[in-house]
Parts: sequence; C-alpha cells; structure tokens
Amino acid sequence: MKKFPLLFKFISFILIIIGLIILILTFFKPNHHNLDIQNKSSYEVTYNDNNYFSNNIIPQNNYYISSLIKDININYDILFNNLKQQNYTYKITIKLQSNYENNPIFEKEYPIKDNHLTNNINEQIVIDYNYYQNYLNNFESNLNLKTNSSLLIELNIIDNDTILNYLKITIPLNEKVIFIEENDNFNKQEINDFNHNYFTISIILIASGIFINLYFNKSNNFKRIIKEYKSLIIKVLDNPNINNYQVINISSIEDLIKIALSNDLNILNYLTSGQFLKK
Repeated sequence: MKKFPLLFKFISFILIIIGLIILILTFFKPNHHNLDIQNKSSYEVTYNDNNYFSNNIIPQNNYYISSLIKDININYDILFNNLKQQNYTYKITIKLQSNYENNPIFEKEYPIKDNHLTNNINEQIVIDYNYYQNYLNNFESNLNLKTNSSLLIELNIIDNDTILNYLKITIPLNEKVIFIEENDNFNKQEINDFNHNYFTISIILIASGIFINLYFNKSNNFKRIIKEYKSLIIKVLDNPNINNYQVINISSIEDLIKIALSNDLNILNYLTSGQFLKK
C-alpha cells in the first residue's frame, strides 16, 4: 500500500518538471517562421490638367515631372498566408525628412493609419504632393536653407512596439523630375510566435502535479493521525453540543492531544477549524 503514495508523488514530481520545461521553452524558444506575404501593392501618379499629356494618370516605375504632379495614389494590397498570431498591428505614416549637406536637420511625422492586423491589408492613401512641397518651400524660405528632402511613406507591421516587417516608399521633393523608390523586407525577417497552447498545457501540468502532491500529503497526514491517536479517537453519530464551551485556538491535532492529556480531560473535546472546545 505504501507504494501508491510514493508512485503518485513521483507522478506529481514528473508532471511539475515537464510543465516547467514546457513553460521555459514557451518563453525562451518560441516558434519561428517567416511571414508568407503576397505584396500586390501599387501606386500611380496623377498630373494636373496640362497641354502635354493626354493621359494624366501615370503608372508606377516611371520618372515624373514634379511641377505637374497633383497627387500620388498608393494602393496597399498585402495578403498574409500564415499569420499565426493575432496581436500584430500595422501603422502607416508619412515623414517629411530634410537633410543639409547630408546631415539630417528636420523631420515631421504625419500618422495616417494605426489598425489591428488581420490576414490582409487593403488601404488607399492619397498623397497631396504640392501640400508637402509648399510646406518645405516655406520652411526653406523662412530659414534661408536649401535642403535635400523627401517624403517617406512607411507601412510597419508591429508586435509590442517592435517593427517586424515594413514597406517604405520614398518620394523626392525639391527636384524637377523625380523617381519613386520602394523598399521592403517582406519574407526576410523571422517572426517569433508565443504558443498559447503550450503555455496552457504547462500550467495544467504544473497545477495537476501540485494538486496531486497536496492531496496525498493531506491524505497521509490524516492516516498518520488515525494510526497514532486511534486509542483517543471515537466515532460519533452526532456532533456534540458546543454551547457553554470555552474556545481555545490550537494549531494542530498534536496540541489538542497534549491539552487533553495534561488536563486529564474526557474526550468530549471537539476539534473544528483549528479550535479546541473546553467545558
């Protein structure tokens, strides 16, 4: 019979160890995968009405005459095929950046979007090119500077303030003819996934091990008390009437036995919730 408590203690120990190992691996060795991203984003440039171009909409990957630009339309169309985690966000911002002699001297940021990331991003952003060029003209005129400046349109995929992937579009300012550059690191950066299932399993294993250990400790303690103090314990059908009894707080069954023996009391003493009742 003694083998069973030892067996269950061993099982509880193994459950706790396995649970701790899984818990540690969950935090320090998360799953790794690259986001499988299909990026079909595009842009086009719209010219103001003029006498030179019959079609005012110019597709991407061309050179553009800045004095004719009305706006730039960016269409984000991004699909995530293996997004395992649902706590990512994406942010779209426009940054006006100015350099003087290759040194950064000014940056102004315009937040555009800040949304929860699902399995795809479908957004359309319209850039009023003249608004930013006029802002820059006033900046340079007031400060008597000539800068090398551009608009940087960033789409960042973020997890807890950490940028995981990005798509950057750079639009030059202060130039007569511009070429728009795109830069991204999609499918290049490894993503760490916190596995909630493994975390739950580890907690269940640890809790089960602790419960089994506490249960058998309590059961063994009860059996020990029955064995050691069998001669002093009687089985009653009804609870004794505790009216007019003095209540003395005790900490253990051993203390109760000591009090009973030292005072030569009859075993009409009643133990409940750590209290000894004395007539």
